[in-house]
Amino acid sequence: MKTNIPNELEKERMAERILVWFLQIGNAVHQNKCRIYIFAVRKWFVVS
Repeated sequence: MKTNIPNELEKERMAERILVWFLQIGNAVHQNKCRIYIFAVRKWFVVS
């Protein structure tokens, strides 16, 4: 029982790290999509 508790805590910490990592990647991808979208809209306005 004593050895089980730290393992559960480590699993929770790992899950938190993975969540933060996914959120950071998702945020970066979202920002890039917005930049590409803005760039495309600007180009479209220049062309038309």
